[in-house]
Amino acid sequence: MQYFPNNLGELGPAASEIQVGSGVKITPNIEMIRVDQNREVKMSATIAIEIPREIVHVTRMGPQALKRELAVYLFEQGKISFGKARELAEMTVWEFQQLLGYKRIPIHYDLADYEEDLATLRELEQL
Repeated sequence: MQYFPNNLGELGPAASEIQVGSGVKITPNIEMIRVDQNREVKMSATIAIEIPREIVHVTRMGPQALKRELAVYLFEQGKISFGKARELAEMTVWEFQQLLGYKRIPIHYDLADYEEDLATLRELEQL
């Protein structure tokens, strides 16, 4: 049986498919479980979202463009940091900054964002 974090931060049984709305389905997928230097279990998970073909057709956006729009929206709403949004959009820092500027979305970079970036650099052993 697969397990994934539930909304309480605990591990719960993985659902094979979650119906979100009319024609939109989310499928969780645990990609990798690893133990870091402090013996903490780290999981990297992805989900697949099924979007009706009509939406893709009407918006004239491919999967990559839809991911970018989701990243921009989540960043603008303060749901994810600049770094996570950039990763989701699969863009460089410079490219994502340009995209936000083009859309007139201010970059909010606070202490939490700085600490997250610092932790990422340490994890990558670059600092």
